Amino acid sequence: MNIYLNKLTPLILLLPLIINGCGGDEEGASKGGRPSYGGRSSAPTDVVTATVEISDYKDTFTALGTARANESIDIAARSTNIIKEILFEEGELVEKDTLLVTLDNRELTAELEIRNESLSELRSQYKRLESLSKNQAITESELEERASEVKVAEAQLAVTQAKLDDTYIKAPFKGRLGLRAISIGSLVQSTTQITTLDDTSIIRAIFAVPESLLSTIKVGQTVAIKSSIYESKIFDGNIKTINSRVDASTRNIFIVAEINNSEELLKPGMFLTVSLDREKKNSILIPEESIAPRLGIQYVFVIEANKAKETQVKLGGRIPGSVEILDGLKEGDVIVTEGIQKLRNGQPVKITTIEELKVKNNADF
Repeated sequence: MNIYLNKLTPLILLLPLIINGCGGDEEGASKGGRPSYGGRSSAPTDVVTATVEISDYKDTFTALGTARANESIDIAARSTNIIKEILFEEGELVEKDTLLVTLDNRELTAELEIRNESLSELRSQYKRLESLSKNQAITESELEERASEVKVAEAQLAVTQAKLDDTYIKAPFKGRLGLRAISIGSLVQSTTQITTLDDTSIIRAIFAVPESLLSTIKVGQTVAIKSSIYESKIFDGNIKTINSRVDASTRNIFIVAEINNSEELLKPGMFLTVSLDREKKNSILIPEESIAPRLGIQYVFVIEANKAKETQVKLGGRIPGSVEILDGLKEGDVIVTEGIQKLRNGQPVKITTIEELKVKNNADF
């Protein structure tokens, strides 16, 4: 019996030490989440830091757009008629007022001659009556009646002349014609497309941007425009128009940028990518590697009293290597830029240089 007690005595003496050792982390464990590093035994973690500064910067916003001609119409007749002559070639570059198509106008030509003769006769009669009125041979009312007949005849002649002019279809502006959709002898109506005419000397890139960008966009601003057809070429454009309204459903606003298309590389309807630089003033930019994301929330470690304080931030725009902070930091804050992987909230830190940190990490590895 004494032999067994002698063997158990060392184990009995060790039990309080084992129990105390197991209970030492109860406080930290009971809190859950990340453990606290406020104890005196926590060794400082080497980190590299930077001081938050206010600065101006430019970031790039990219939008999708569509190419439109400077001027673009479908050539059509004003009334139902027969095509008499076709005087253009498909794809031809034509000047303003170039005659493109002649419609059958024989009836209108004859009607115009009749109305001209009628008007000449009425004018002659009016002049005779006017001379008689000086001798009071006719009444004033008779003279006014004949003057009214002259005016009606003049108006009828003008109507006939306008109809006759409409049988000569001309280019309303300088541009390039499209494909021909009619032939000589075709019966055309006001809805019949004869051909198309586009002024592509200038291409209008139409694109939409969020309303939040309005404060950084202005008329005359330069934009860079690309087409997937010409991967290595960038077209310079200038913002010509900012729409007067924001779309209430999408909260976007349409913008028009003009491109010099003298080489005729771009065609109406093409898909375009528009990149515009936005200048932001009095902004906070920090290195991207300073961001510690967790569960969809962005954090930064701020150094206070040689300890790392986890601080939630709101991100804004991005440029290569840096990110804008909209909320959560202020000028003069000291933040961790290297070594955040080993940090927890409240952990003591030791500020070092990037070179020293790399050497230490290599040595630890």
